[in-house]
Amino acid sequence: MGSKQASVDVDDLADELAMVRDDLAAEAGEGEEALIDVRLQVYPSGDWHVRVGDPGWDLDHEGAWGASCVSSEDTDDDLAATARDLLDQVADALAEQA
Repeated sequence: MGSKQASVDVDDLADELAMVRDDLAAEAGEGEEALIDVRLQVYPSGDWHVRVGDPGWDLDHEGAWGASCVSSEDTDDDLAATARDLLDQVADALAEQA
């Protein structure tokens, strides 16, 4: 998924999550809901990356993290709420690191 410079914009993050949802929906069977784990990683430089799938594959543990899941049936409003929640989790992690 995407990697961005500077601070994380909630709309940009929601757009990334929408791409995850759309890929997931394309893979799900007709009328079936699918879920996938997502994580927001924000590096000290301000760059960020959305990690998707099994968190056991996350080998880079640098920076602050937020975690949630995306459903193939999430609306854009659901994804905006997920994006805000991920950003809140990152803000909490950064406050704990300070």
